Amino acid sequence: MKECLGSNNSPNHVRRRCRECKKIYQKKWRQTENGTRYEKMYQAKIKHSPLYWAKAEVYKAIRRGMLPKASTNKCIDCMDMARIYDHRDYSKPLIVEPVCTSCNSKRGPAL
Repeated sequence: MKECLGSNNSPNHVRRRCRECKKIYQKKWRQTENGTRYEKMYQAKIKHSPLYWAKAEVYKAIRRGMLPKASTNKCIDCMDMARIYDHRDYSKPLIVEPVCTSCNSKRGPAL
């Protein structure tokens, strides 16, 4: 393996490892006991979050043809091309508004 330019002893680089080295390190770490425990906790946290389920419902509605893709709409706030659907309330997953990414960040998190 060739020498990694972004190695741990290189103070001039932002990354501590190149992408290939990082990928190898992460794969080995996930196989350790701590890595396995972390992955299980992370997946459980994500799958129980209302955000996860709301996004999943919107994705299913788009696939079934109940909602058009967000990119076919205009942003509700600035009339630019929309990129995503914004939830204001995660308990109502299909009540969404198409927004561009900048307007979505201005709106802040949903309830």
